[in-house]
Amino acid sequence: KRLRFLDPRLRLYLLCSFGGFTGFAGLQQTLGFRLQDMLSLSGTETAQYTGFALMIAALFSFAMQLFVASRFQGRPITLIRAGVALLMTGALIIAIPASFVLVLVGMACLGAGLGLAVPAIAASASLAVISRRARCRCRPCHRMPCSRVRLGAADLWFSVRD
Repeated sequence: KRLRFLDPRLRLYLLCSFGGFTGFAGLQQTLGFRLQDMLSLSGTETAQYTGFALMIAALFSFAMQLFVASRFQGRPITLIRAGVALLMTGALIIAIPASFVLVLVGMACLGAGLGLAVPAIAASASLAVISRRARCRCRPCHRMPCSRVRLGAADLWFSVRD
């Protein structure tokens, strides 16, 4: 059966991905303005502080994918829930007008949340559309850790094809 963009099995996962990335993109675009207003920074300082905050988010996202998501043996929904909780926590921390340190903590939470949620959403979407027979060939008991799909569609294609 050919997949369509709005396939009912994928609709929730696409909506979660779209919402998560849209929210994070909006935060990235407004972070510089927030820092400049909160800390009374010049243009150059704003760029430096914003770059450092985004680097913290990227490092935490990478670390969570490398050390947690790739070794996780449970159901992907567990990582999605943890990731969304971290994303909400990070957004709330950043919304509090306090200090640059709190902004960094919030960005770390956001990065960690994305690092957990994104691979889990990809794994869940992949598991939702592969056939029962193919799923059983990937892993007994029709469960597959997020790490099996962490390389994306090509990795899933090879595992189903074998």
